[in-house]
Amino acid sequence: MMPVLCAIFLGLVKSPDLEPFLGSYRADFSRARKHRGVFEAYFGKRAMVLVRDGTFEICGLNQSGYWRKEGDKLILVYRGVFGLSLPDSKESLKRAIPKSSLEGMILRIQPDRTLRLDNLGVAQGPITFSRKKDEPLMTLVRKIGNFEHPDNAESYQLMRNRATSEQKFLVRIAHEPKESYEAKVGAAISLREIQLLKPETSSFLIDALPALQSRNQTAKELGLERIIRTTTIAAILTRPSMRARHVLIRQVELGKVDARQLKPLFLKWKQPEDAALLTEWLNSEQSDRIEIALQILAGANNKVALEKSYSLRENASPQVQHLAHATIARLSPEKLERIESLRFLTSKITNRESPYQINASAALALVQTSESLPYLAASLLAPGTNEFGRSQIAVALGDLGDSRAVPSLLEAYADDSLWRYSEVRNQVLTAIRRIRNAKAKLPRE
Repeated sequence: MMPVLCAIFLGLVKSPDLEPFLGSYRADFSRARKHRGVFEAYFGKRAMVLVRDGTFEICGLNQSGYWRKEGDKLILVYRGVFGLSLPDSKESLKRAIPKSSLEGMILRIQPDRTLRLDNLGVAQGPITFSRKKDEPLMTLVRKIGNFEHPDNAESYQLMRNRATSEQKFLVRIAHEPKESYEAKVGAAISLREIQLLKPETSSFLIDALPALQSRNQTAKELGLERIIRTTTIAAILTRPSMRARHVLIRQVELGKVDARQLKPLFLKWKQPEDAALLTEWLNSEQSDRIEIALQILAGANNKVALEKSYSLRENASPQVQHLAHATIARLSPEKLERIESLRFLTSKITNRESPYQINASAALALVQTSESLPYLAASLLAPGTNEFGRSQIAVALGDLGDSRAVPSLLEAYADDSLWRYSEVRNQVLTAIRRIRNAKAKLPRE
């Protein structure tokens, strides 16, 4: 009873009468009247999984979509055709009626709860889909963690029906030293899926974090620890609390957590003691602590960050160097210093040979002054700027909200060389719309 109530509360099940149909189905086409080979090629031994959130997948066929119950029928509508997305919106597909086998299937519910498909294009049925018996949770977890297992994709989809109600079990498996590598990976992936389906932060995730430590020093085990730790922290940060704040900061100080992951937490709470902690981190030898300290303190116009940035320009970490220059460009009272730092960042962004273009782009985006606008615009249009840097810069121009950026954005949108990068085009168009729809805004000088 509790899993059903939990799912309804999370908005994943629209009505209780869908619950009996959740799970994995296999097709029996032995009674097909014509073109049985079509059914065999399409379904074969593949699993069709109906998921609680209203989606389904035919595993191994790269075919997925949305399903719903109407009377004595289950209506399945494809979101695309063999990996090619349809132009229809998600909401319209959820309401659509498939007009051909290329758009979906209409399955008739039988008295024994099997599902019957009469035809599939020219192939004449009937074929019957029978629901597979639920496997033990631990079996699913191990299959998910073994990427070479033939049931890997099916198990992943099935876990989406159960992960939310099995959080405590999954956390225990992920953190249990004696469990196998596959079981730990499977549990970690399942926990990440909970976050994607419906963010829920529970106290047991916070309690489990300090216990995370690698008992084996092989590269495989260390990689696994990073997966589990990142997943756990992401789940905590979806709805951060003061308790989570204290635990995560302590984990940073122990060297167990990358300080940069805590940015959402600092931005949300803005505690008085944060300034002192971040100032302390500015003097750290750990680059991740210096980076987050510069980002937060510079955004708050903290003069201590500015003073420290002059020496941090020579730091061994290029990321720290870039953020130090961004802090100077934002806060320095000396125009020549600001311009020098803006030019430095622009040179790094437009140098296609540099491995740190993205970091430099992110740093320049943090400056957010009208003085930075021509440098952002120049970086957006420079041939040497890669597509990731262009996307970040387009977002920064939209954040800046200065109408003087529109000509450069329009020029970028019209640039034929950018049309193969859909993300760049989308961000450029979004920035133009944001600027044009915004009320008059005077950027900080």
